[in-house]
Amino acid sequence: MPRSSSARRASRARADNASETAPLLSAGPATGLAVEWQHPSNYGLRRVSGPIPPSVILILAMELCERAAFWGLAGPLQNYIGNKPGDPLHHGALGFGQATATRLSFGFNILCYLAPIPGAIVADQYLGRYKTIRYSSLVYIIGLCVLFVTSIPYYRSRHMGLAGLIVALVLIAIGTGGIKSALGAWVADQFPEDEPPKVITTDIRQPDGRGTERVVVDRQMALARAFLFYYAVTQVGSFLNLLTTMVELRHGFPSAFFIPLPIIVVGFLLLLLKNRSIIQVPPQNSPLLSYLKTRFQRQRQRPSAPSPSSSSGDVKQALSASKIFLFFPLYTACQLQVSTNFLSQAGTLEPHGVSNNLLASLNPLTVIVFAPLLDSLIFPFLHRHRARPGPITRMAIGFLCISAAMAYAAVLQSTIYQAKTQPEYDCPGQGGCRDGSVPNHTHIGAQTPLYILTGISEVFIMPAGLEWAATRAPPSMRSLVVALYMLTFASGAALSIGIAQLAKNPSLAVMYCILSAVSGVAGLLFWGLFKGDGRNKATV
Repeated sequence: MPRSSSARRASRARADNASETAPLLSAGPATGLAVEWQHPSNYGLRRVSGPIPPSVILILAMELCERAAFWGLAGPLQNYIGNKPGDPLHHGALGFGQATATRLSFGFNILCYLAPIPGAIVADQYLGRYKTIRYSSLVYIIGLCVLFVTSIPYYRSRHMGLAGLIVALVLIAIGTGGIKSALGAWVADQFPEDEPPKVITTDIRQPDGRGTERVVVDRQMALARAFLFYYAVTQVGSFLNLLTTMVELRHGFPSAFFIPLPIIVVGFLLLLLKNRSIIQVPPQNSPLLSYLKTRFQRQRQRPSAPSPSSSSGDVKQALSASKIFLFFPLYTACQLQVSTNFLSQAGTLEPHGVSNNLLASLNPLTVIVFAPLLDSLIFPFLHRHRARPGPITRMAIGFLCISAAMAYAAVLQSTIYQAKTQPEYDCPGQGGCRDGSVPNHTHIGAQTPLYILTGISEVFIMPAGLEWAATRAPPSMRSLVVALYMLTFASGAALSIGIAQLAKNPSLAVMYCILSAVSGVAGLLFWGLFKGDGRNKATV
């Protein structure tokens, strides 16, 4: 007998409910997640990013406090170490000279990039991410207290300034290393891998009016969005150095070094009070240490040692995820020009009342403006047209943008050389060219595209790199792979030191051309080599 209309309606309702709750997952080979995401085109549904969980917002707040404290103390550091006290032109304290100040600053930054490695091992195997961040924050706070106290003139006069500085920088580097290695991985922990994507109905605009559309709330898109804002808040924190340098100028170094202290304390208290609302993954035995231990045993006792296959899978997966970072030192060498040679270049231009340090603030400002623009306009537009650039594509775009910035820097530097203040000299400030006191006849605003292009490149490459490190690594080695990602910045700093011999007149234009060519080729090679890896997640 034919079914009644009420029976048919009930059957359709059951089918609709099943489609709403059925997980859009299928088992497959492990490629960094416990399950594989199927492409939504298989279901005819568009993917969207869900809201950022409150737990991630708390982590972002902690990252903001840590970065603000870090950049706040870094702002006055060069003057504190290099200049002498009582200098009528430049505020100072220890008076060790510019060379010593530069070496200590470089050493401090390199230590900050090396410290995440032991911090990651502790987080993955022993303490877990929450306890690692908690104890690292305490070490950070102690370091800031030492720096503040020993910067007071009373203690500096008793020869405690240098010893206190070294102790403080070591403690701060250890603290920031533990925090940075665990925070990025902790963001990924807030999006459980075993949670199936949901199908929801959302309102859309159509040519004939408003309508509805069924879409998939996608975990990986939410992760990408979280890491985009994670990097943006680091740039918000970098603006604190403007405040601390101003305070140093007007009130002295102790006041400037005190400002970061309550900021990191606020982040620490926020972590203590709200930690139960954040998903905490317990520490696991590190596959890397187990693998190395087993390999060592097999070398000594080949017949009886157990096979390392139990942990070798995670180690191979971590190494596979980390191979893309081999290109990142080339990017970092270009990015470091923002805080070095770009500032020197600005010093040769007509300032028109604009400080070269102030103009450099356009770089983090671009990140702060462009990141929400990507999230609210550009990416949603692409998603509506069933296109979503994955982490590999975004990182390749970042390489090409930094290449364009270096090319523009080369053109601008050539323009500077051609606009001579005196015809008999090849470049501004050379020899006796007006005693180096007359700027080049080029407006300082010509540098604006440099900072905008580098900022855009950072928005594409930095969050994508962190997203890749945190999601492609096995959960038991997530902090370690994030730490390896950060280690590339130290390698880039070492590479930039190697090319510094070209950073002098009249070779600057050539140096920028080389950096542009290398980063551009690196971006194309990066895309060609790794685009297949991105397709494992149905996106490149």
